[in-house]
Amino acid sequence: MTRADQRDFDNQRAAIAAFWAWWPSALERITPELVAAGLGEDLVAEIGSRVEAIDKSLGWELGPNPAGSGFQLVVTARGVAGLRAVAQRWAQSAPADPDWRYLPAQPGDPGVLDSTLSIDGGRQVALTDTEIAARVDQQRALVDVVIYHPVFGDLADEQPRTQIAMLTLDWLLGEDDVERWVGTISTSTEPPLDGIPAKSLPMVVEQLAAMYAEPRWALLSGSTPTGLAVVATVRFPMRRVDYPLCDQHLAVVLPYRDRTEQRLPAESALDALRGFEEELLGILGESAVLVGHESANGRRIMHAYADRAAPVAEAVGRLAQTWPDGRAQVAVTTDPSWTNVAHLRP
Repeated sequence: MTRADQRDFDNQRAAIAAFWAWWPSALERITPELVAAGLGEDLVAEIGSRVEAIDKSLGWELGPNPAGSGFQLVVTARGVAGLRAVAQRWAQSAPADPDWRYLPAQPGDPGVLDSTLSIDGGRQVALTDTEIAARVDQQRALVDVVIYHPVFGDLADEQPRTQIAMLTLDWLLGEDDVERWVGTISTSTEPPLDGIPAKSLPMVVEQLAAMYAEPRWALLSGSTPTGLAVVATVRFPMRRVDYPLCDQHLAVVLPYRDRTEQRLPAESALDALRGFEEELLGILGESAVLVGHESANGRRIMHAYADRAAPVAEAVGRLAQTWPDGRAQVAVTTDPSWTNVAHLRP
């Protein structure tokens, strides 16, 4: 972690601690009647400033708990993968309270689709009229959706159509499942030929999710610019949202001498690499995850992601020093969006 990364990380943790130290004073002013009527500008501004102190791009929402009694406060990354860990750390620092739940992402609430949405200066949109065309892509383990509503034909600007579409998906599935299972999102001004009622989309997603209830690995192959073989094994599907605290990338580079003509690991190298991987998995534990490895040109790169608040990187570095087949290296970078493994996604 660079000094700037460390400084930002420390500032975020301090702002999270300050939020929860201040929060009891806000609770004294929040009543069911106030939530029903609206919090008032002063309290809204006060909560907003405390959330923005953690990160200016975070959003928040306070209201009744749709899953039961009491209330909920959601602090959300609003779809920004790089902020998901920040929201998660905020939620994990929350105090236990039987009357409140604190969430790092907006949960699904399909019942909202029975209501209307006000747009364009008060125009009412009946969300029950929404239709969705859903295409399941098995190679990506994602559902691509096209969202239609009769009002879209009257909206010249794409922005309100997209906003209605995203709100509909978040209410149907919750923010995390939209990130986890939904691929491309587009809108249409014409009814889809094979559209389904919007409330049927969760069933499509549940069927897809059931196929990947158990961990799977995918084997990928390619070549280097010089024509040598590249072979990779990766988690499939590889979802950053499944590991919300894992925002630190660890690239463990292991050279090997026993190799094929294509410079891939031969038998003895494979045995040594498997043994190292077993030890690595033991170190990663619950604070980190091995997402895959790639082999080419006499070296294997193991890709792991860790919670940078946990001392995983140091332990991995010590393990790398024990590698007997050449000088191992461990590159540690802050990568909350998992961009360093984008090339390993099918």
